[in-house]
Amino acid sequence: MDNEQSQPPVSPEAAGRLESWKEIAGYLKRDVRTLRRWEKNEGLPVHRHMHEKLPTVYAYKSELDAWWNNRRPRLEAQEAKETKEKSKRWLLAGALALAAVAAVTVGLGYWLAQPPPLAFEERDWVLIASFENRTGEPLFDGTLEYALERELSNSRFVNVVPRERIVDTLQLMRKPPDTRVDAALGREICLRDGGIRALLTGRVEKLDTTYVLSAALVNPADGVTVASFSEEAEGQKQVVPALRRLSSQVRHALGENLALIQESNQKLEKVTTPSLRALQLFSQGSLLKEQRQYKAAEEFLREAIAEDPEFTSAHLWLAYALMNQRRPKEEYLPHAERALELSESVTEHERYFIRASYYSFTGQYEKAVAPYEALLLIYPDHRFANGNLASIYQQLGRPQEAVPYYVRHAELRPNDFFTNARAAVGLVIWQNNPAEAKPYFQRALALTSPEIVDQYPVWAAWTQLFPAHEHWYKGEVQEALNEVTRVAETLKSPGTKKRTRWDYGLVVGFFYLDLGKLRAAEESFQHISDTAFRHSLLAYIALARGDMPAVREHMKHVATRKVFGSGDATLFARTGLFAEAERAIAYMEEKNRPEVAIAAVRGELALARGQTAQAIPLLQKGLEVAPNFFFGPSLTAAESLADIWERQGDLPRAIQVLETASQEKKRAFFGGDAYDWMRVQMGLAQLYRKVGREQDAQKIEAELRKLLAYADPDHALLRQLQATEEVAVTQNPE
Repeated sequence: MDNEQSQPPVSPEAAGRLESWKEIAGYLKRDVRTLRRWEKNEGLPVHRHMHEKLPTVYAYKSELDAWWNNRRPRLEAQEAKETKEKSKRWLLAGALALAAVAAVTVGLGYWLAQPPPLAFEERDWVLIASFENRTGEPLFDGTLEYALERELSNSRFVNVVPRERIVDTLQLMRKPPDTRVDAALGREICLRDGGIRALLTGRVEKLDTTYVLSAALVNPADGVTVASFSEEAEGQKQVVPALRRLSSQVRHALGENLALIQESNQKLEKVTTPSLRALQLFSQGSLLKEQRQYKAAEEFLREAIAEDPEFTSAHLWLAYALMNQRRPKEEYLPHAERALELSESVTEHERYFIRASYYSFTGQYEKAVAPYEALLLIYPDHRFANGNLASIYQQLGRPQEAVPYYVRHAELRPNDFFTNARAAVGLVIWQNNPAEAKPYFQRALALTSPEIVDQYPVWAAWTQLFPAHEHWYKGEVQEALNEVTRVAETLKSPGTKKRTRWDYGLVVGFFYLDLGKLRAAEESFQHISDTAFRHSLLAYIALARGDMPAVREHMKHVATRKVFGSGDATLFARTGLFAEAERAIAYMEEKNRPEVAIAAVRGELALARGQTAQAIPLLQKGLEVAPNFFFGPSLTAAESLADIWERQGDLPRAIQVLETASQEKKRAFFGGDAYDWMRVQMGLAQLYRKVGREQDAQKIEAELRKLLAYADPDHALLRQLQATEEVAVTQNPE
């Protein structure tokens, strides 16, 4: 190599900007191909400017001079070696020419067989694996992938797989939740998950004071790298901006419109970016918070705020960590308020989430709805918003509106038992839609393990009993009973934990009660150690036997409780325990139970006191419970209201009320209210017979006999059906 070519033609003091590969190549007196190789392997300081069509490159002379002076000896030696080897290759060129002609066909077949580019579509998922830290600086451990996730999460095109979803799959693999996800494990997680389209791997290296950040986009299906990217940062302060540029390259490679990338980056320029140390502390704290180690998370988050007092998200997560430790409002609210004050300077999805969280912290649930809905309109797959908004609707007594968000949350975490079980139960109970619920039940059932049973016993019991619900609704009572008996075996296992016995006893007992197996229900309820609560359940069994004195005795024990439900208030009223009913209603009001549920039990109390005129509007309002709440109160309200209309001689009106209530069969069994529903059916059959609709009455009674085919002989409805049958035989002897 001659002297002229061995050094840049301009001194290091030269200034200016080179606007293309051609200009950079002319400045360094090398061909573009060599420069591209140097950029990839040697960290040549080339920058990119993003346009709507293709990015353009540029470089600063001063940066090129500094880079060249640092690498000159090694690169000159490398070029000399390559020149020598090139001369040898020319000697072989002639001999290889003929072989090349023969290889054309094979080569063409090879290129045709190459895998197609990654088929990434809008809102598809990309998993970011842990960055390989080759700098030797612990500051970068676990920090860069988290910072890149924050950058990519501002995209409306790309979805970043959240840590919770990764942990779900790690648990299936029997790995700890804090397992480091390297490239190999990341690919396996993508394949096991089944819904992740791309894997992003990365590394960071250091050359003198320059950090080189590189990333590779991998197709998980075959492990092939489909695109590579790199950026440089002069010093630690430039690492986060370099990650933003890297993020832009990834977004563009995945198919996002360049104009949208530029727009979001312009907004991000206004955001105060935390220091790398603050980001590292925050990422550690947020991971601990997600693992419910709130005390440890608190320490890291406080340190993150000490590093950057205006780190908005750190203030918000600290508020959550303190609240989840049940600390006083005086401790966590100031951090929520500080996050709200700083929210004007953060990205739009962070701003909406902060506002919604603040309103939730302060109990202003109605105000929290709007920012959550706005957030989900822009980012429908936000990692927290779906679950949080569903919980808020639940808190507001509007569970039917919560169900779509529970369902979406389950789609975001397909390998999480709880989210899928909750979506399935919500679809059955609050939307009366067992068919749509079935896939979520099947998914939850496949995820059920002994550990899941111990962690979520009541949800595990509901999940395992979904087949019983399907059989019961189809009239396959024997099959339903077999399913309940199978799940009840958990109660007999010596290894079953006390809490699991409690919850399984509760759920299995309700199913036995709905099948009319009263003694089996009693045995199941005996696993509940809370004496007063157990009496509340035994009161329902006594009611199913038609033994009102026994119901009253059980309810006297229930009165010693401090917690009451609408069913307790109704039975207090029906057994003449009026003061206890008032106390139960006051509790419901204190806990902001839905007004319609409170109206239903107030109507029951007024009716029991003989105040029929006051009872009617309250019971009518109580009928509105059915679409939005556990509907036991609506069934009892319908029964009482129909009784009033019947006594007043308005049979058509009474029939209309019960016909409406009878439409709730699909969810009655699964909601533990099948006995109340069957009682409504029996009342409807009696009214049909009174107006001459004998065939309709017989049809209902035939269905009830089928549903109670395995009921205990002392079941009140079964005895009533038998009495009706005996009367029919007496009146129409053969």
